[in-house]
Amino acid sequence: MQGPCRSRDCLKSRLWLCLAFALVALPAAHADVITTLADNKKESIEGTVLFEDTRGHLVFEGRDGQYHFLDRKEIVDHQRSRSKVRPYTSRQLQAALAKQLGPNFKFLKTKNYLVCHSCSHEFAREAANLFELAYAAFHNHFRRHGGFRLTRPSGPLVAVVCGSRSEYVKLLYEDKGLPPSSSVGVYRPGPNRMYMYDSRGSNVAAGLRSVRKDSSRSDQVRPALLDRDVETIIHEAVHQVAFNTGLHKRSVVGNPVWLVEGLAMYFETAAHKAGGGTRGTSDINPTQLEQFSRMYPDRVIPLAELVVDDERFRKGDKVSDSYTQAWAFTYFLIKSKPRASANYMKILYDRDPFVAYTPEERLADFREAFGKPPEKLELEFRRFISRVVRR
Repeated sequence: MQGPCRSRDCLKSRLWLCLAFALVALPAAHADVITTLADNKKESIEGTVLFEDTRGHLVFEGRDGQYHFLDRKEIVDHQRSRSKVRPYTSRQLQAALAKQLGPNFKFLKTKNYLVCHSCSHEFAREAANLFELAYAAFHNHFRRHGGFRLTRPSGPLVAVVCGSRSEYVKLLYEDKGLPPSSSVGVYRPGPNRMYMYDSRGSNVAAGLRSVRKDSSRSDQVRPALLDRDVETIIHEAVHQVAFNTGLHKRSVVGNPVWLVEGLAMYFETAAHKAGGGTRGTSDINPTQLEQFSRMYPDRVIPLAELVVDDERFRKGDKVSDSYTQAWAFTYFLIKSKPRASANYMKILYDRDPFVAYTPEERLADFREAFGKPPEKLELEFRRFISRVVRR
């Protein structure tokens, strides 16, 4: 079970400081150029101010799509341009990433991704294939079953694939975030990037080269390469796709963890189709099912608690069970209440940005979408999931 190791800090800590005060929406028609001074280092960022609170804390989106949470004390200059904000072109984005990451990183472009890598080209290509697999499975599912249209990202999705764990940890610390304790990858909504590393090093590259010389063994590549880590990579890639195609919104605070993580675990089954098609996913997640079978029925969490309490996913002795039940509840809703589930996701997406989400509001939105509070679904959920467990 990988759940407790996955990303749980949806935005940087400064965002929570901003939420303590009234936030004011600002027009996004013109570009802002902000110069900051921190640790004796000046930096200028071009983009747009999304929100500003009464104490001058800013939420700023750069042209590269990264969110910056700035303290007014760090800002030494703020200029507003007459020109409109335009996201970086693919070439400009690559140039900015090259400057930030340094000469050790190379670039690989795919249909939907810009992969920055310091690992072998072979491993970067295999990782990129998994990203595209997650993207296709996600889009195909919601195109057929989601009840609404997803949008295309404004530019290529950025994935950073490091050659070692030490390099991976260093980049995450620079992003002011702590890496998961053992996970090989994580998606960060703030910088809007997927980070991962080659956990098997040069042995992987050598193995891939030997496999490529013998095309008859091509079906063995992915199982041999990523059998322990492929679900995590798919999981984190799904987070990135969901936050960039109109399902989740990065500027919405308090996206329910049970739903965000439950959806990502639902699509982990794409990992088991790695050698085949990308028509979506309808399979039961075997890892999560095994875990849920061990906790059912005695440790099943009341649905009313699961829906309103994100803290159980972050600390305490119920973290693992919370992730597992998030998968089970999401699976139940997608399979038995697809239209209501789609309506619920729309309600969450349309929430005002950067505004705290109270437990009372969570329950009200759930009831609006599903026609009843979560506790009234308890019996139906248990009957449904008991049949799944007994299969």
